[in-house]
Amino acid sequence: MGMCLVAVGAGCSMTTVGVIPFHNVGVSAKQVMLDARSDVRFWVELDGLYDPRSNARYDVDLLQDNEVVGSTVCDPIVVHDSVRVCTLHGWFGGVYKTHCRMRCRATVPRSGLTVVRAKFSTPGPVMFRRIDSAALIIEQ
Repeated sequence: MGMCLVAVGAGCSMTTVGVIPFHNVGVSAKQVMLDARSDVRFWVELDGLYDPRSNARYDVDLLQDNEVVGSTVCDPIVVHDSVRVCTLHGWFGGVYKTHCRMRCRATVPRSGLTVVRAKFSTPGPVMFRRIDSAALIIEQ
């Protein structure tokens, strides 16, 4: 299941190649097949009890043959601009569910099996009271 943003005069076709689930802060990884000819993009599914002014981040490394060959930092908190594609649903009491294409991207030097390792953290003042899920979706 892929997602696509169609800009005026241009199209795209991205496919989900993997999902890294998180139920709290920490590090997790997923092995996926990546193509060196196109960018790797990241989406977030964030569900929990938090203040939307909270800080959170994904530090993402791409590894081939146990070497880091690419990295990026992703901000999963919704801020609408010309690049992000987001939905944010809020319910009474500070419970939010977010689905957002994040502004971060990365590439790999060669096509093949790649480990995507991500650290999900909430730096600064912690305004997350509960994280039900914080899945990192890998698309290419």
